Formats: sequence, structure tokens, C-alpha cells
Amino acid sequence: MNKSRKNVVVVVLDTVRGLDTVPAEKTFIPTLASLTREGTEYRHAFTSAPWTLPAHAGLFTGTYSSKHNTHGKHHTLDSSLTTLPEIFSSEGYDTFGISNNTWISDEFGFDRGFDSFNHGWTSSELQCERSLLDIAVNDTDERPVLNGDDGAQKTTTEAIDWLSTRRSRQPFFLFLNYIDAHFEYTPPKQFVADRLPSGYDYNQALNILHDPRKYDVDEVTLTEEEFATLRTLYRAEITYLDANVRKLIDGIKAVGEWEDTILIVTSDHGENIGEHGFLGHQYNIYDTLLHVPLIITGGSFNETSNTDQLVQLPDLAPTLLDEVNIDAPAMREQFQGRSFHPSSTAIEREYIISEYIAPQPSIKTLEQRFTELPPDLYTFDRSLRAIRTFDYKLIRGSDGSRELYNINVNPAETKNIIQENPEIAEFLEDKLDRWLASFEQKLTQTSPSISSESRERLRDLGYL
Repeated sequence: MNKSRKNVVVVVLDTVRGLDTVPAEKTFIPTLASLTREGTEYRHAFTSAPWTLPAHAGLFTGTYSSKHNTHGKHHTLDSSLTTLPEIFSSEGYDTFGISNNTWISDEFGFDRGFDSFNHGWTSSELQCERSLLDIAVNDTDERPVLNGDDGAQKTTTEAIDWLSTRRSRQPFFLFLNYIDAHFEYTPPKQFVADRLPSGYDYNQALNILHDPRKYDVDEVTLTEEEFATLRTLYRAEITYLDANVRKLIDGIKAVGEWEDTILIVTSDHGENIGEHGFLGHQYNIYDTLLHVPLIITGGSFNETSNTDQLVQLPDLAPTLLDEVNIDAPAMREQFQGRSFHPSSTAIEREYIISEYIAPQPSIKTLEQRFTELPPDLYTFDRSLRAIRTFDYKLIRGSDGSRELYNINVNPAETKNIIQENPEIAEFLEDKLDRWLASFEQKLTQTSPSISSESRERLRDLGYL
């Protein structure tokens, strides 16, 4: 084993959108801002799918949803594809992972390649019950515990404990999924401070809405002031996560591994908080969901402070293998992502592609939960694909819908210009079709049943 190889730490800040975090601002997220000065900030980084399960599958395998076959109608990661942790493990790395999102678990095939893969919710369920009881009885201002996770601090502490107690002299691969920015937004009170809109205190803000699917089906309406309050809570969660990234870095430094570590901080997808009429990350594929932060420090990535090239989450796998000099020819054969390593000879991207294979939760699931659905909700029962350049973005639905946006003029994607620019739409659609024809698509429409425990947690997260 070559100990000269760098350690690799991948931190996924689940649900953190680029809209709020790119470029990283020192007054808002000081840790990430400092990392952009030490390493490289990729300001045009995009996910390959707008929700957790397929986005992580793309990150782990270097492929897109149509190939890795992990989506709303097939929830298990295809075992025929090699994952990044498997490659690192086969090369002698110690591998350790912690996930706080139920989708990213052994039940759905994401533990492959890890020596140990822990669930953030498993060890804290009893603590969750005790904390909620304490809040109810004592009317405390402590942070509520949701989905069995008592916050990023627990995950950070567990990761640092693993680092400080490992006796191996081998390099390590560490994966952490932090879920705090996912709905419900319940940041520790000190991170909200006096930022809430006038008329709201901390507890009132936390009680605006507990089930985002009720908003989808028009059981609940929200005012712009309420959306502004939710955005404040969301941003406070991100600041809280930023503080935990700092603690993680300090932990890596404390064990003497910082100089030998490549750190990747990114997100799996973004979030809508009133934008485009949505709450959460369902039923659409706008940039509020696709644009994500991506900062890499260490090794070859300390040479530049930012870059404007287009990159995607599936590009991370080949890029990281390049950085640590792992050949893995069989895995490289499966890659659809392309390396953006500073020494790579790969041609830079002209466009990115993202896929939303099936709505999650499905319309059928919403019908089972709610007595009546608004008629326009049925228009979301479709798949979506997007192709985006620096200038234009085309969104194509399986229902025949097509949207075109001039990103330079209208980055918020509020004015569909497809009627005035049919030639641009046809050009992008041809690119998309050529890409789809370049590989064998694997889209299974059935999936093994989900355990009752996972179903309950996924419903808490708004996925069911």
C-alpha cells in the first residue's frame, strides 16, 4: 500500500443550494469562504438529479440516473456498478461513512465498500424521544430532534472520534452526509439570533409548517413573510453546518492528517423555498435544485481559488481517482462523468445534464395520504430532463412539455422563451438526444419494498 496517497474526505451538506452559498460569503459561511481561499471553488457545479437518492448514486458511481437506475421507481443502487468507496477499499484505504439521510443506507445499497457505515438516526432514537419529552415538559429552547438525528454536532463528533481512535497507518476515505438543511428547518437558536422577520420569535418560526406535502396539495398556504421566515431558518441551518465543517477540519488537524487530506464539500441538491411555487425539492428541475456548492482543498486543488468551468457530481469520482493516482480501469469504463482534475486532458464540459426520472413522492402516494388533490398537481406526474449550457437551459418533460431559459438574462428561470427561440431549443434537444443514445439506459420500474422503519423516517423527511 502506498501511504503517500492522500486521504479523501467527502462532505455532503444535504439540500444546501448554490443560490445561497456560491460564491461563499465570509459573513455567512466563514469556514467555506476560508476554504475557497485555500483551495478551489467550482462556481458552476450541478447535481445530476434534484433529490438525494439518485444524486448520491451519481456521486458514488460517476454515472447518471438513466444508467445507475436509482430513482423514484427503483430505490436500490444497482449492484452491477462499482462505487467509489469500493475502489478506495480495494486499494487499501480505511473507509468509514456516516449518513443522516435514510435513503443513503445499507437498505438501499450505499454501504458497499465501507469498513463501517453508520446511520446518524440509529444511535440517537432514544435520545430523540427523551429530548422531545424534555422540550414538551420544560418548555426549553433546545433544538428539536427530527428523523432520529440530534444535529450535525453528533455526526462531527463521531467522525472525529473515528479519526482519533484509528490505529491504521493506511490512508482513509471518509464520507459524511449532514441532513440539517433538509426540511424541517430547525437550527440551534443561537444561529438564528435576531435575523427573523419582525413579529416572529424562534418557536413561532419553527411552527410555521411541519409537513411540506400539505403545501403541495393546497391544504396549507404560506404568505411571503412566512416564506421569508423559512428562508431565514434555512440559512441558519447552513451557518450551523459551516461551523461543523470547521470542527471537522480542526479534528483532522488534531490527528496530524490535514496536510495529507483532500477535502470535498458539496451538496446533493438544492431547495425551493417559495421559488417557482414549490417548497422542498420535488416535481421540478430548476437551478434552485440543480446548482450546488463545490469546494475542494488539498493536493492539486490548492493552486487556484475559483473556477467557472461547468462540472457535475458524477465528475467527482474520476477526478478523485486522478488525484490519488488510482487506475481502476474497470470502473473508469463505467464512468459517464469526466475528470476536471487540474492535470486532466479531458475536454471541459459544454453542458450539464440532469434527470428526474419519476416524481418522489409519487402522485399515487399523495392520493393515498390526502382525500383530494388539486387538479394541477397531476401535471407533475412525469419525468423531466434538463440540458444546460452557460447561456441556455432546456427542460423537457415526458408529457411533451418544453421550457427554454436564457440563463444570462433570466437566471431565476421565470420567463420561458421557447416560442421565440425554437432553433435554440432544437439545438439543445438534439444534444440531449445524442447523449441519451450514447449509452444503454437501464430504468427498472419496480423496486423492493421499503422497510416500515425506513418508510416512517422517509415520510418525516417529506419523501412519502
